Amino acid sequence: MVTHDKGTVIYVRSAHGAGDTESGTGIAGQRDELLAYAARRGYEVSHIYVDEGASGLDFGRVALQQMLADARAGEIERILMTDLARLGRQLDKVIEIEETLHSLGVEVIYIHAIFGNDSMAAFLQGMHAYMEDILSAIPGGEQN
Repeated sequence: MVTHDKGTVIYVRSAHGAGDTESGTGIAGQRDELLAYAARRGYEVSHIYVDEGASGLDFGRVALQQMLADARAGEIERILMTDLARLGRQLDKVIEIEETLHSLGVEVIYIHAIFGNDSMAAFLQGMHAYMEDILSAIPGGEQN
């Protein structure tokens, strides 16, 4: 079943540009996975925002800012992302963006969300990503 949902968009970001094509973490892998997710749920994707080669610490990213402007203009109902880290790597700013989107009535779906898709889940997901970053910086630490 396909719904005529013009407000579903996809956001992809990778600091490494095309990234790892085998594991799907690059731009193309994220895009393909999100398009498949949207198709399974009957969402019609109206736009794909791409920040290729962009750090998760840079919140002035062109596609991110355009997506936020479109959300403020009421053009977005739902945003699909693979995980919270696509939005950013600085937890306080990610939470601020999440709260803004939710206040605008925009549903944010992280298809790899460990804890769910509400505000508390976003916080927990952010803490999880933060801890993974810390562990990956320690010699012998986990890297995902």
